[in-house]
Amino acid sequence: MGWELREDALGPDPNGFSLRVGLPWMRSLPLSCVLQLAVTIDQCGIDAVDLLVHVDGGDRPLAELPESKRWWFLQDRLVITGPLEVQLEHEYDVEVSMQLLLPYLSAGPGKAAVLPFHLRRRLRVGDGTHPGTFRDVS
Repeated sequence: MGWELREDALGPDPNGFSLRVGLPWMRSLPLSCVLQLAVTIDQCGIDAVDLLVHVDGGDRPLAELPESKRWWFLQDRLVITGPLEVQLEHEYDVEVSMQLLLPYLSAGPGKAAVLPFHLRRRLRVGDGTHPGTFRDVS
């Protein structure tokens, strides 16, 4: 699975930070299956209304994910941005949590399964370059 925060996951953004997150599931899913996404940096939680995801060539509020037609493929990284400023070469404790709706798994009659995921890692802010085989959700 791609559920990880790679060494180069945290970077600067004109509005604060950018964070590239791998999919925490074994199969690709529509972005509309992402529920309750949260990011904390150095124990500072960023309000969900301030988080944006890079989709369809622009930054979109989390509230628009349920209407998205895009898919999050295993090899892709979801780019999340927020207003907390990070400094190049500084290290931060980063936490990401989300719930994923898994439409093909049953949680009872007529109910799809929803699973929680949480990840924590200490990351150094890079220069925004992302070498490797992964690409951003577009």
